[in-house]
Amino acid sequence: MVPSGGCNQELGDWVIYEDPDALFEQIRDRLSPNHDWSDLLKDPERVEALKVALASKLNNINSQLAAKKEERAAFEQHCRNMGDAGKEAWFASIPEYSDWRTRTIRVQRMIMSRLAQVKAVNKQQNITQTNRRDKTELAETRNALKRLALGIWDHQAEMEEDVAPTKSDRKLWNLLDAVKIPHGAGSITLAEAVEDLWHDD
Repeated sequence: MVPSGGCNQELGDWVIYEDPDALFEQIRDRLSPNHDWSDLLKDPERVEALKVALASKLNNINSQLAAKKEERAAFEQHCRNMGDAGKEAWFASIPEYSDWRTRTIRVQRMIMSRLAQVKAVNKQQNITQTNRRDKTELAETRNALKRLALGIWDHQAEMEEDVAPTKSDRKLWNLLDAVKIPHGAGSITLAEAVEDLWHDD
């Protein structure tokens, strides 16, 4: 449902509608490139909703144009079958159809332009979100490896001298020298990371 207040002149106080048609009604008078959408395109959720609304309306307009073209073709054939009377009816119908088609194509082109703009912003926002998520996941993975390495290191250090390590103990300890993590331009082993980076944490 469209709220009675609508949206403000600067497009800054919008509600994100689940209904693409309702959302489109809020931007119908703002399709022209003369209107600034910069504030509107800051929020990724809103951008996604706009993309859906514009694409839905564009599909609708394309369907209207195709249906009207078929209708005109059928009407033209009907007029031909009517002879002179049909010829007069055909030419009389042209101005109205031409006016409708001109207005519709103008809206279609504005929607296509805005949709391209929204898609470009949406793509960049998705890249940014993916990069941010990757950095977060990398940090979480590194922290997990750190906890694991320190646990193995402590396990090895706390082994009593008079207790012979088992095969499983040695296999666990060997992971410190076998597993490497990125560091600077290269990589270091977990053992090196514990000694040089994490031991005092």
